[in-house]
Amino acid sequence: MLDSQRATRARHVVVVFMVTLAMITYLDRACIGVMMPSIAAEFGLDAGQQSWVFFAFILAYAAFEIPTARWADRHGAKSVLARIVAWWSVFTMATAGAFNYLSLLAARFLFGMGEAGAWPCVARVMSRWIPKRDRATAKGIFFAGAYASASLTTLLVTPLLSHVSWRSILLAFGCVGFVWIAADPGVLLAFNPYYGANFLLHHGMIGLYTLGAVFLAVTGAEALYADLGHFGRGPIRFAWLAVVLPAIRSTFA
Repeated sequence: MLDSQRATRARHVVVVFMVTLAMITYLDRACIGVMMPSIAAEFGLDAGQQSWVFFAFILAYAAFEIPTARWADRHGAKSVLARIVAWWSVFTMATAGAFNYLSLLAARFLFGMGEAGAWPCVARVMSRWIPKRDRATAKGIFFAGAYASASLTTLLVTPLLSHVSWRSILLAFGCVGFVWIAADPGVLLAFNPYYGANFLLHHGMIGLYTLGAVFLAVTGAEALYADLGHFGRGPIRFAWLAVVLPAIRSTFA
């Protein structure tokens, strides 16, 4: 009886985590539509360019859906979710650092890469934790939370734009993903540098070359984009969020 109650509570916690994940995905992806008039006015985007910004996300989302799902099958949904939530949260904030049309396209494409894996991971988690008799209900709650978040995003972002910039809103929304990760500190083990050291020890020269390439990419990107200071703060801010920070994160992934 006690074991049954514990199992039920655990499943409820799993559903809550998955529903909040769904709500965050739609919060971060839907807010750009409400902000687009402000973004278009700042960058001077026409209707065609705006459509490409939306398409960049959709293209990446479609292209990386299956690869990320296979990644979760091989390494487990929990660790993969930690990585992709961190990834899309970073690129939600990186969108706030966009300084022109091309940097905005790049940020939204990379954001779509991250979000692509969320729902396949959720499907895997539910198949493991939720009994068949309750699975349809759990998925119904999951989808309801996602679409409710999409509708509420408009109600939330519209009044916020009257008081703060679209960049500030994206930075705040990006932080929400890290709050989700922190709610279960165990997922932070996915970033443990032990895995990098273990890879180096067990793969010989290949491990050395791989990790060396990562460090070179980080330090090289830092040096390269430091030179962009001649063009103002915008390029540096975007490069740190969109290139250097993800490269550093990949060292521990």
